[in-house]
Amino acid sequence: MIEIQKMQQANQLFGNFTSGDIIALSSLIIAVLALVTTFWQAYLSRKHNILSVKPHIAINTVTIVGDTPRILILNNGSGTAFINSIDIEFNQKYFSFKSRNSIRELIDAMGVDRNDLCQYLYIADNLSLTPNSSIQLLSFPVSKYDVDFIKNQSVIDTIRMFKIKIEYTCIYNKNYTSSSDLA
Repeated sequence: MIEIQKMQQANQLFGNFTSGDIIALSSLIIAVLALVTTFWQAYLSRKHNILSVKPHIAINTVTIVGDTPRILILNNGSGTAFINSIDIEFNQKYFSFKSRNSIRELIDAMGVDRNDLCQYLYIADNLSLTPNSSIQLLSFPVSKYDVDFIKNQSVIDTIRMFKIKIEYTCIYNKNYTSSSDLA
């Protein structure tokens, strides 16, 4: 009995519709579903594109006695990394590679003689690192006079106490952070 009443109510609701009205309503529903599906597909496509060009910064150190002690930044991802900042924590002090003075203070804090050769990367503006490429952040070439590699070992021991933090973005302007505790 209840089902008959429900069918009668449905009949009254749709009884005033013509077949053209039902077709128009069906077309509207299909169009709205197609629009929702299109927006969902665009969202998934953008999400996939962001992941497919995501950079991945790795921090690599060369600390072999007899070889040049150095810190390398590598982009192992599939997209370009736009490096915004590089900071090193050493002896509970922070040093930024956006300031030459800060880099010099780091080298002084390491106890490296200013007459010794030292190479470093200075970031005046944003730095970009393409996929599968690397750049040398800090390097202390081995002196030919350091036969026993005493200075070399001292620099290696100091580099191992660094905590490095790199902030970078991808082409979609998403922020990422890579950090390394070399101890």
